[in-house]
Amino acid sequence: MNAWMLELVGGPLRAMRRATFWWCLGLSALVAVTMSVWPAFKGSSGISQAIDQLPSGVVQAFGLADFGTPPGFLRANLYDFFVPLLIVIAAVVLANGQTAGEEASGRMELYLAQPIDRRSALLGRAVAALLAVVLICLVLGLAQLGSNMAFGLSIDTGYLVSTIALCGLLAVLHGSLAVALAGISGRPSLVLGVGIGVGSPDVSSPRCSLSATCSRPGDTSRPGTGRSAATRSSRQRTCGATRRSRCRRSS
Repeated sequence: MNAWMLELVGGPLRAMRRATFWWCLGLSALVAVTMSVWPAFKGSSGISQAIDQLPSGVVQAFGLADFGTPPGFLRANLYDFFVPLLIVIAAVVLANGQTAGEEASGRMELYLAQPIDRRSALLGRAVAALLAVVLICLVLGLAQLGSNMAFGLSIDTGYLVSTIALCGLLAVLHGSLAVALAGISGRPSLVLGVGIGVGSPDVSSPRCSLSATCSRPGDTSRPGTGRSAATRSSRQRTCGATRRSRCRRSS
């Protein structure tokens, strides 16, 4: 029985080895290329000042808060949208390829012709897709840590690991949805469309871990805007003085 279970998981893993390799290579290259421009932003106050002049809604929508800091740079360029979305796509594509894709192409019949039930076959392929996503996240984390050391970006490792873990959990959630749909319908187009379509609005949720590193001691800036409390209080005093002067003139 154990040999059967190992084969049910190992077979799909061997079938996914090339796709997993290219996903790992692509995400590592994305991290390395993005991190290569960090030295140009490091210590640049002009960019931070330009972002401070933007409306708060624009800053929050594009994740530009504290863009000149290591957490803000990683969040805006990688972990606010692109990395979570790509990992979700990888999970859904891998799960779909080993479930609905295999059934649609007729290759699933070779497994089901053996003395195993459909639940075991589906479970083995789901576990194989889960292991592939875990491997992708591990390679991504190693690539990020290596790029941090290579390009001099200093950030807390715990926050970085938790952010990548959140991205992985998000991918597992939508990969599980893809497996469930594959077990119900077996249509690859439906599995891909629903799995990726449902996952797209949620990809910005892992930002919270890296956002926590922006709260440095003595920093009173409002999260997500980049404007300091002193600037807001001075504007409030100016507005109050303007209202009082208008009242005097009207009286």
